[in-house]
Amino acid sequence: MRTTPLRFFALISICSFCFACDKKTPSDAVDRGAGARNDAAQKTGAKETSAEAPIAKADTSPATIYAALGCPGNAITDTGCKTCPTGQEIWAEGVAEDVAISITSGKFSSDDAPQVLAVFGGCQDRAGGDEVTNYVHLVDEEGAWKIKSVASLIGLESCEALEGPEGMTRHLCLTETGRHGHYPTTYEAIIWEKASGREPMRQILVNAVNAHSCANNYDIIHAVSKTLDGDNINFEITSTHGPYMGKLEECSDGDSFTSPLSPRRESVKYTTKLSYAVSAQGYKEAQGKKALIMPSRDFVY
Repeated sequence: MRTTPLRFFALISICSFCFACDKKTPSDAVDRGAGARNDAAQKTGAKETSAEAPIAKADTSPATIYAALGCPGNAITDTGCKTCPTGQEIWAEGVAEDVAISITSGKFSSDDAPQVLAVFGGCQDRAGGDEVTNYVHLVDEEGAWKIKSVASLIGLESCEALEGPEGMTRHLCLTETGRHGHYPTTYEAIIWEKASGREPMRQILVNAVNAHSCANNYDIIHAVSKTLDGDNINFEITSTHGPYMGKLEECSDGDSFTSPLSPRRESVKYTTKLSYAVSAQGYKEAQGKKALIMPSRDFVY
């Protein structure tokens, strides 16, 4: 079949048009490449990410933490602060000098950031002379230490760290306070991960109130022992109730007393056992017993 000049010209025009359609510009190539990557990401469930700046970390030097507690820069020392910190208004009321501040790193709450516990006393004395010791939980928030919660403990004898759920640290603290003839011995759990506002959750595990009275001729004495058994905290409280055994001249009832005191009493001794298991909500006593240790039923004040 012979091709006429007209048909040859038409074929040439059609081929030129198809070639132009298939030709890509540099911008087309970029757009199509990005589209291909997005299509691949959608198929695999992956997301395109861009480089992010590293999150700033708070300075872990003691001086920086002292400053976060409210110690003025010119009052910071190697071991604490020359004055009471001002991070809480009530601390600023203290007049202590050379306040020693201890710092412990750890995980006290579920915050995914560095954390420390700062401890100091002498800046919040209670009326009557009982010293208040402050345990302060601080968390690194975007490169700066912030106070998250504070436990103020009156008449602190000791605090020990306990392991809680998910590797978080809790504290078991013993305090002894009181006056006017009543002197509680208290074991209290400080549960930092359950803080509300600036207060950690505080759960009393044992509250044994020692007491004496010349006017009513009694002594109530509790001896508390503690053992740790895995995740369990066990207490044994030996209680003695009986006649007043102290010196009459040291009696605090405000009157003069002579022997024998009345009413006449016989000594009664008994033992209470408490066993607590750790839980996400705090601690649970195995038999549902109460933390308050009461006198025996046949003892009359």
